[in-house]
Amino acid sequence: MNPELFGFLLGDAARLIRPLPVTELPNQPIRNSDVPLTSHPHINPILVLSDMTKLFEATSRDQKRAMNHVSPKLLFYAAHILSTPSSILQAVAQELVKRASTYKEEPQCTTGASGESRSLFI
Repeated sequence: MNPELFGFLLGDAARLIRPLPVTELPNQPIRNSDVPLTSHPHINPILVLSDMTKLFEATSRDQKRAMNHVSPKLLFYAAHILSTPSSILQAVAQELVKRASTYKEEPQCTTGASGESRSLFI
């Protein structure tokens, strides 16, 4: 993987982890435990982890979706993201953007000690 591609992936990760600045809530008064998950500011990383869970779940004709060792870990990460303050996730997203820009600016090739050109991989 070249540095430019890695920089683009970090940029995508920053967009996915950044909390939503504005969310929509229902008109009716709600209790804290009744807030719909779709209006949570951290819904984007939760949806990513949900998709990954479905990807790793095994299906068979005889049994319902069986969880493997990856699914409980993804569930743990989702719960952790939901409990993390938005300011922390915003700081992580900003750091990802900074690092993405450094990878995008790196040269594509380096020169070895003997003068030959070689690709830079991560």
